Amino acid sequence: MAARRITKSAIDWAKFAERVPENQKHMFQAFKSKSDAYALKAFSLPETAPAINWASYKASAVPASLVEQFEKQYKELKIPYPSENVTPLIDEIGRASCRERV
Repeated sequence: MAARRITKSAIDWAKFAERVPENQKHMFQAFKSKSDAYALKAFSLPETAPAINWASYKASAVPASLVEQFEKQYKELKIPYPSENVTPLIDEIGRASCRERV
């Protein structure tokens, strides 16, 4: 399901929590709650849209040609999934930060 789409972006909440200052813990908890709610919603959705039964629409619609037009347009519709291209940059910033500490 949707798990395959977002497993690469999983957050290590324990490590994240270690870095949060005491005076910002309440903001961290609110952020984590929102993130968990979004993840739960994403996991509940199917990875692909349900198939449309065009035959039933053609049978019940007044102008069947209109349904054929919609079907053609729907099949031509392509929505690209955004590519993930910032992880290498974030990793490099993390390595640079580690080198500065040493």
